Amino acid sequence: MTVPIRDVIQVSASDTHCIATWRNVLVAVWREVPDPSRVAEVQRALSQLATRQGSVCVVILLEQGAGIPSAETRSAAAGLMRSSGDHVVGWAVVIEGGGILRPTIRSVAVAAKLIARTKFPLQICATADEAAQWLAGLPAAEGCAQGQLDQLPSVVSQVRASLTQAA
Repeated sequence: MTVPIRDVIQVSASDTHCIATWRNVLVAVWREVPDPSRVAEVQRALSQLATRQGSVCVVILLEQGAGIPSAETRSAAAGLMRSSGDHVVGWAVVIEGGGILRPTIRSVAVAAKLIARTKFPLQICATADEAAQWLAGLPAAEGCAQGQLDQLPSVVSQVRASLTQAA
């Protein structure tokens, strides 16, 4: 049995998503591609977290089969990145599974970042472990999760469990 990580605060959950914060890290897990209203939820949660913490790290996880975001959702995601840029020190997008959807979603994420014209680094990852290692290697992210980014994969699992329980 996994011991729950402390300080994980669930912001929003349903059978398709869960948004949570952990220290100064925002984690969003998507079973289905979010619509613009869900992107707005992330924006509110990220804004509140940045107000409390100053600088933040972001981890967005798309489960295998989540699908491809609509043009409206891509535009909302670019707006989210643009409005959060001053506070984000690293943004990891975890795209689970293989196949043709991964490069397509990778292109969408990179395009959203370019449209938003943000300065923070963005990395597309295959696993939460990879995202944690990448974030831990960013000099500006040394304060994320109070230096305990090695616990991030467990946090993501805990957030995912919240999504499953909401189903």
